[in-house]
Parts: sequence; C-alpha cells; structure tokens
Amino acid sequence: MLGTVCLNVDGAWERFIAPHPKDLAHALGNTAGRPAWEADSCALTVRVPRAGRSDGEAQVFFLERLPVREHRDADSAMMVG
Repeated sequence: MLGTVCLNVDGAWERFIAPHPKDLAHALGNTAGRPAWEADSCALTVRVPRAGRSDGEAQVFFLERLPVREHRDADSAMMVG
C-alpha cells in the first residue's frame, strides 16, 4: 500500500500518488458503480453502497500526478513504475 495508482487516461498509462491509499483501495473494492475520472482536478470519484441510496454515495479522491519515467532500453518491454 505505497499509494501508487496507475490509470489508463485517454489510452496512455499515467502514475499518481493517492494520499489515502487504504481508503481508496477499500472504496474501489466496494464500488457501487464505475469510478469517474476528472483529469483537470485529478479527482477520482468512487460511488460506494449506502443504505437508502440506490446509486451509492460519492467519495472523491484527489490524486497527485507523478512524472513520467521513460525506459530507454529497447530490448525490454517492462513497464517502469
């Protein structure tokens, strides 16, 4: 639970740090629907089940974008992250 999150954003993998990784992991493990990504604010909204709410309750996680590290070895297909 280091807090590193990889998301496929518009067809490209991006890395982020989640300030509260345990809370995010719990929410994603109990989601009541598909998470929504807001690129401008780096906000991931996860809806979790709640009694009396068929659509769940929104929990918003603000992620911190990490710089992209390029792997320069053409012989390796390993994703560095």
